[in-house]
Amino acid sequence: MALQIAPEHVASRKKVGSVGTNPVFEILTTGGLYMNVMGKNGSFEVLSTGPHRAVARYIAEQREHTLVWSELSKADFIPYEDFAHLVPKYQALTDAFRNVKR
Repeated sequence: MALQIAPEHVASRKKVGSVGTNPVFEILTTGGLYMNVMGKNGSFEVLSTGPHRAVARYIAEQREHTLVWSELSKADFIPYEDFAHLVPKYQALTDAFRNVKR
């Protein structure tokens, strides 16, 4: 399985937080996948993926306990119980992205 996202598949990108001094960006693909990516030492690290911002942020928070969000969207709040069944699938997808050799 190829896990590449070409620039033309990025619908939006914005800084949404940080882990220490490392910025965290939210990337939304044209296919509707949300990703949280941390810039680190001139490179990047995929923190999470999800079909919705709430799912991706939950997975990122589980991975990086010191993550601080600087951009919050109350309208996007979803109770955990409503997306808990999706978490294992998107944790696995996140792990697949993290294991891709760059």
